[in-house]
Amino acid sequence: MSTVVYLEVAVALLLTGAVASFAAARNRRMSGWVSVGFVGAASVCLWAVVAQSFSPHPDPEITLLSIPALGASLAIHVDPLSAIFLAITATVAFLTTLYSV
Repeated sequence: MSTVVYLEVAVALLLTGAVASFAAARNRRMSGWVSVGFVGAASVCLWAVVAQSFSPHPDPEITLLSIPALGASLAIHVDPLSAIFLAITATVAFLTTLYSV
């Protein structure tokens, strides 16, 4: 899968996890474990992005939206420095969610 697909899956997992955690809010412990599961799955997706960015052939920059009249575009590219911050963020997010249970 490409970097953008992994990022989209991670965002979708986090949004779904927020809704599922809210749905399970009556039981605090269950809500916490639901959050841990979804944040953990999103962290795995982000670590896959990190692994791809350090591979010998990382994904090229992908343009999501282009406005030629303005000469503007929205592009996504994960370079090694971005990958390091993604790894730190994914790890800390998972550990803090786990600690909250």
